[in-house]
Amino acid sequence: MKPPRGPESSSSLRDRPSAPYPLLLKAFTRLDKTALGVAVGAICALTVWGATTLLVAKGGREVGPTLALLGQYFVGYTVTPRGGVVGALYGFLTGFLLGWTAAAIRNAIIAIYVHIVVFRATFAKAQTFMDDL
Repeated sequence: MKPPRGPESSSSLRDRPSAPYPLLLKAFTRLDKTALGVAVGAICALTVWGATTLLVAKGGREVGPTLALLGQYFVGYTVTPRGGVVGALYGFLTGFLLGWTAAAIRNAIIAIYVHIVVFRATFAKAQTFMDDL
């Protein structure tokens, strides 16, 4: 006789070798928050640094007045080579926070969805069992 089990989280269902819904769990794997944060942060950092470097290389009387507005949000940012590095650091931090938050929200939504699907499937199975009695 098996001991009674309490409510299970999606992570404990995933760890069991004979999970009742292996395809469901495989289809909705969790995103790694840190990995997505680093990836989005790196893209944002390269974008800010690249745009700044491109404008500095282009030159002119007034270099990048529109991009200079980032200085309103990123303290210390200017359209200079040094400002490109400062902007890249701020871009990485901003991108990391956006990526991490997006992964956390997505994981929470998927976890809630999987729990609802598993609950409905269990309820339907119990209903079918009761109908057969």
